[in-house]
Amino acid sequence: MASPEIEHLLLPHERVLWSGAPEQGIRFTSKDLFMIPFSILWGGFAIFWEVSVMTDGAPLFFRLWGIPFVIIGLYLMVGRFFLDAWARRNIVYAVTDRRVLVNRKRPFPKLTAVAHDQIGPVNLVEEKEGKGTILFDTPRNYDGERRFSGYWSPAFDTSPQLIGIDDARKVFAMVQEARQAAKKS
Repeated sequence: MASPEIEHLLLPHERVLWSGAPEQGIRFTSKDLFMIPFSILWGGFAIFWEVSVMTDGAPLFFRLWGIPFVIIGLYLMVGRFFLDAWARRNIVYAVTDRRVLVNRKRPFPKLTAVAHDQIGPVNLVEEKEGKGTILFDTPRNYDGERRFSGYWSPAFDTSPQLIGIDDARKVFAMVQEARQAAKKS
């Protein structure tokens, strides 16, 4: 029996093989090895600029010019982690006998449903204690390119993925079996 959050998304006679949710809280990925130093450089320079123009009595234009860069820098340094954690609190996943479902309720509600026969290569990124992320390659993610926001906040990536799930290897095997069954039908 599927959870009520998934039940209403099922097609007639569709059967849930697995359902779950992403890991909760602040989450770091391997991408952060590059993004954290970059965000500190960006944010640090923007804050330095803004403090300098404020204390040196620079013209109003220069004082205002730096504010958007400071805001962007603060988002890149810390805000993106909190936005991503909040978004993941509102995501549920399901693997059915026909599709993979990713349902984000807020912010920016979005349902992604990909039929098993439409999924290209599937990648498993294993983490500690059986957790992992499963990334699905689809026909170039619907619009030909990845969105910039997904790079900084994985919960907003346009590529379907199951982020930080428990028993990732088991779910990965389940997806592979469902894909094979879909190819035979």
